[in-house]
Amino acid sequence: MQNTTPYLLAVLWLTLSSFSAAQERLFGVNLAGADFGASQDNITNFSGHGSAYIYPNQTEVDYFMSKDMNVIRLPFRWERLQPTLNAEFDPDELRRLTEFVNATTAKGVHVILDPHNYARYRGNIIGSSALPYEMFYDFWDRLSRRFQSNPLVIFGLMNEPSRMRTDHWRIAANTGIEAIRDNNATNLILVPGNGWTGGHSWLKNFYADESPNSGQIGPNGYRVGSNAEEMLNIVDPLNNFMFDIHQYLDSDFAGVVDFCVSETIGVETLQEVTAWLKRHNHKGFLGEFGGGRGQTCLNALRNMTTFMNDNPDQWIGWSYWAAGPWWGEYFSTLEPLNLNSGNPIDRPQLAALVFTPSKLAPVPPSITFQPSQNRVEFLSNPTLDYRVQSTTNLNQPSSWTDFGGTTQGTGGRLTLAIPPRQSSERSRFYRVEATTR
Repeated sequence: MQNTTPYLLAVLWLTLSSFSAAQERLFGVNLAGADFGASQDNITNFSGHGSAYIYPNQTEVDYFMSKDMNVIRLPFRWERLQPTLNAEFDPDELRRLTEFVNATTAKGVHVILDPHNYARYRGNIIGSSALPYEMFYDFWDRLSRRFQSNPLVIFGLMNEPSRMRTDHWRIAANTGIEAIRDNNATNLILVPGNGWTGGHSWLKNFYADESPNSGQIGPNGYRVGSNAEEMLNIVDPLNNFMFDIHQYLDSDFAGVVDFCVSETIGVETLQEVTAWLKRHNHKGFLGEFGGGRGQTCLNALRNMTTFMNDNPDQWIGWSYWAAGPWWGEYFSTLEPLNLNSGNPIDRPQLAALVFTPSKLAPVPPSITFQPSQNRVEFLSNPTLDYRVQSTTNLNQPSSWTDFGGTTQGTGGRLTLAIPPRQSSERSRFYRVEATTR
């Protein structure tokens, strides 16, 4: 009997010869540790890997994969990867980052690269005289060139910009996007807002930090200085981006105490930003959220994730904060007990996270896209049937149309024809769907 829910094998960008995860729903966790040894404003230890900071390990990845999660958000520090601005990356730090990314994505799990810097470098704000926008361009130029060929890598522009003008962050975000697209990288980009990118304050402007005309109504219909106003001016020539939004459940929404306001606080704080996403045909990804082990927090997490699961047109997914090797008994950790014993014990929060496991198959190994010959080639699964679909608009799910018939997997390499892009079309996207027999 054939499964009526297709697996999405890959979304293909014809003219640029790469792949995008734009249509897949993503559920996972922040594996934090490479961002340790630093504060929001500065970094206190540039070296000290293994003592001041640590990268996560594949035992953790395997555990969360076993829980049907398919994305890892990887926080790291810009200063360690690029100790000197406008210069090459540190080879040891780049090796650590690359090894984790390659090992994780080889398992079909997505990795969100997260420079965990709050729009700062050694305390200087992006866009200041000490850290001009061009230096942020250089960073993303170098980083995107390293990982653009990996379809499972997602580029998170920056963690939680804060204490700056929102229009200045918008300029910085567009600068980072420009650097990525100038490399012909088609990877999905996650764009945060200002003010720690809080969902509860998306339509507010108190975090705008002396933005001119702050509080007046802007041309997009929202308060000047608010994320709701400024983030509508994000420019991506491929339109392959989503908004990275964070939301904690304590009284000041900082996520630093073992207390949740109520069982409904998560749903309440996401209402306005969800309506904003829907009104403007955008998608969101909840890059950070979390809570303690008390029943109020567990119910709040359950209600919050149920709400996002019930609004898939606005919420592509989430990554819980947090897990990682050094979290110990921190109140919101999702790191299991006895992980290395072969019999790990789940944290209570895990059962409170409601999501529909992705029906999307991982991109197969050794997949070759040949735009000049209008075909895609990959190692097929003998239990699956495959077909090609195409669209010119990723934001219209109903616009995907079939090309050709269904082809049975053989267990060997399979070649499928892809229709050429028409001269009147600026771009065309393709995907391969697979269904079980």
